[in-house]
Amino acid sequence: MLRRLRKHHLTRATAITGVLASAAVLALPVSAVAKNHPRALSPQQTTYLNQATQGVGQMQAWWNKKLGWYNELLNDTAHYPLASIWDTVPLFEALDEIAAASPTSSHIAAVTSFANSAVKYWNPDLKPEAGFAPYPGDKASDQETFFDDNGWWGLGFLDAYQVTHTKAYVYQAENAFHFVQTQGWDSKIGGIWWVTTHASDCGGNCGQDGEAIAADSYLASRLYQLTHDPYYLTWAETFIQWANANLLNHPLNDRGYYILPSPNNGRSDPDRMPADGNGEMVAAMTTLCEADPLDTFWCSDAQTLAGNLIYWYSQLPPSSPYGDVNDGPQYDTILMRGMITLYGYEYANGISGASKLYNFVTSNAARIIANPANSGRYPDAWNGSASIPGWPSSTTGQLQTQAANVSVFADLANATP
Repeated sequence: MLRRLRKHHLTRATAITGVLASAAVLALPVSAVAKNHPRALSPQQTTYLNQATQGVGQMQAWWNKKLGWYNELLNDTAHYPLASIWDTVPLFEALDEIAAASPTSSHIAAVTSFANSAVKYWNPDLKPEAGFAPYPGDKASDQETFFDDNGWWGLGFLDAYQVTHTKAYVYQAENAFHFVQTQGWDSKIGGIWWVTTHASDCGGNCGQDGEAIAADSYLASRLYQLTHDPYYLTWAETFIQWANANLLNHPLNDRGYYILPSPNNGRSDPDRMPADGNGEMVAAMTTLCEADPLDTFWCSDAQTLAGNLIYWYSQLPPSSPYGDVNDGPQYDTILMRGMITLYGYEYANGISGASKLYNFVTSNAARIIANPANSGRYPDAWNGSASIPGWPSSTTGQLQTQAANVSVFADLANATP
């Protein structure tokens, strides 16, 4: 899974001292206070909300005062120390979900500040189409840019819109989707590439990316749910149909979940797509079900996929009743969000068995809490290891790990038990 160490693979980066201005001076239109109504939280939700807000507060330790943004690592002394999109996605979502659960003026202001600064990843000079670059301030026309990044970032903007009602954030999500659809989708054979160079994590021109198709399926679904524009429905269905044909119904796949494209890992046996990809597919299908209630097959497909994933994880050692997830916090938190999305739909509609989804997430959240923590610091993988999958074993102090772990608590703060 050493596929995410992007900053170290960048072909060029722009010095950005002072590029990230404070939210107060950015030109985006910002609503002063979103008209969200606080809702009563259960004791469990309140506990998760407190854990999330405490964990987010701890992330000030990663703040780079000189450059006005978060560092990738604690006390990072690298020439380009700032966190990439992939590093900061879970923090974006944690702030969004905290504000959704508790829409106070301070929580909404935190979302506004982050979302306004997130625009600084936009590279208007990228050719042939502009997109969100991996590192803030990148402006090279040939900058290596990732299509799953643009999906994650677009979703962060949509969640920011839900709590701030700032329409500019919807436009940012639409910009991200336009970049993916025009530059990432392979018009000849289908699928979405991982990166603009059409190279993937196996080190060559080796195929489309499962996690990109998943993230962008969810982005298209969310945009359709919000705008009711059939353009987004068409592309959501196109992406999911390709994923079903090539990753779910692959001749070698009898496991009922999405696998990686076999050329992508250089092998013929099907590797399970990491937790983030499968989680986004659950969320995408649930969203289409909510957007078009008469199309109940989306709900059925989401429920089947979620059930298959829980069963598969429950079979892994050490086996547990609900299933332990150990792909790495940065991947696993996105799976948890997909399960919570489906749980919210099932709970709201009185569907029996919804508690299995909730228990799956809370049992994994308990593993995070059980690991050593210092006043809101959660530096470890969910199995207690200080070595995080997707990172060199010697690396410690990742912003991404702290944010991913905290993001699970923020999601649960929005889930009625």
